[in-house]
This record gives sequence, C-alpha cells and structure tokens, in this order.
Amino acid sequence: MLVIPAIDLKDGQAVRLFKGDYQQKTVYSDHPEELAQTFEEAGACGTAAVISPIQRIDDLENGKSYVISKDGKPGPICTKLYNKLRGIQYGDEPDTHGWVTIVE
Repeated sequence: MLVIPAIDLKDGQAVRLFKGDYQQKTVYSDHPEELAQTFEEAGACGTAAVISPIQRIDDLENGKSYVISKDGKPGPICTKLYNKLRGIQYGDEPDTHGWVTIVE
C-alpha cells in the first residue's frame, strides 16, 4: 500500500509540495479523480493538529462520488495516526519533534 502523506490539487495534478513550495513538488498523478478511486483511506488534517477521516470525495463538477470508507469508520492508518497524535498531545507518547509547548 502506498501511503501519500499529504496531497494538493495543483494545475490538474495530485501533488505533494515540499514545505509548501510550489516549485518543489512530487507529482502523484495527472488524473486526481483516478487516484481518488484507489484510496483505501483518506483523512484531512491541518494546523489544528487533528486528523478527521474522510468517508467520500464528491466531484460536483463531474457528478461523481468516490467512497473511501465503506462503513463510515476510520481505517487502521487514520486510527493509528489519531492515537499517536493524541498520545503526544496528552504526554503519553514522546514528543520527539518538539511539537508540544506547555503554556502556564
């Protein structure tokens, strides 16, 4: 299974940007809609430091829907990432990257 850490849609391609730099990208597909059909799991995350599983992706422009989670529940990878992140946030897992700052 290929795990794509994060993708963006740019100029009709599914890409991963290196540190947000549009000039440094890895192209995963020239056909993002076909790539979406291969997903076994998908999650959305951002600056709030959470991960939310994605049940389906709707392509409104082309009238297509790509079901990622057949049962509506997070898969094993999303669950593992969620548990790891929460463990770091609550101090149950080591913070090896210095993400957590204690505010008093």
